Amino acid sequence: LLPVFPSGNSEGEHQEVDSPCKSKGSLCVGAAYNGRAEYLQRPLTEGTVLEVAPSDSTACLNEVAGDPRLAVWCLPAEVPAVPATFGPTRRLPCSAPPCHYNASVLGAVQGAVVKLAKPFDACGGLPAEGAVQGDNPRVVLVAMRGNCTFLLKAQQAQNAGAVGLLVVDDRPTSPAGVVQMSAGSGEGDDLSIISLFLSQDAAHGLLLALARQPLGALLRVSLPLQAASLSAWEAAPFSVHGPLKDGRIKPEVMAP
Repeated sequence: LLPVFPSGNSEGEHQEVDSPCKSKGSLCVGAAYNGRAEYLQRPLTEGTVLEVAPSDSTACLNEVAGDPRLAVWCLPAEVPAVPATFGPTRRLPCSAPPCHYNASVLGAVQGAVVKLAKPFDACGGLPAEGAVQGDNPRVVLVAMRGNCTFLLKAQQAQNAGAVGLLVVDDRPTSPAGVVQMSAGSGEGDDLSIISLFLSQDAAHGLLLALARQPLGALLRVSLPLQAASLSAWEAAPFSVHGPLKDGRIKPEVMAP
């Protein structure tokens, strides 16, 4: 006789395999989505990325001259990001992680020019971005965290004509995880700009590339997207998994 138990679902801080599943001599089963389409129908806050790609790969490679820190941006690359809880990415009703936002927002910004905000904190006085020259006038601004609220940064960026805002953390990520930008109840719901938060680690390479001109001018961003790694071969975001404190791996089996 082989007892079979479910691994359990995450609820708030609960991230441990449930008790029956921990027992020795039993088979513990975790949950997986049926396919990637489920992630696209209900986009995950925790699985959000932006894609950075050059408008001209050959020109990009010529510009970086073999510098491996910069050459990575000459091919499409994903950068982990956390969507704001205001504006188009405001999350759907959610009592505990994983949380979702409206699927219609996915890929709303495609191939936009990316520029550093001036001033870099985006707290005021941003120049109009609607007159950017080139084949795509849409602009995503990059700003540093601090000196004013996240909501004000988004409002200032939108008023300047930007379609997206990337806010970079001004401090290392805490044990609690990457910050999610928020505002008061109902505030920012009327914004059309998409705002994403980037950790220092996630943004480091991108900031280096943007500071290197004309390389920075070649970069284009698309957002928000769901990470390519999210698939039916991965545990569903609500399904808890080990290892246990004694080192045993649980669950042993994943199933839709």
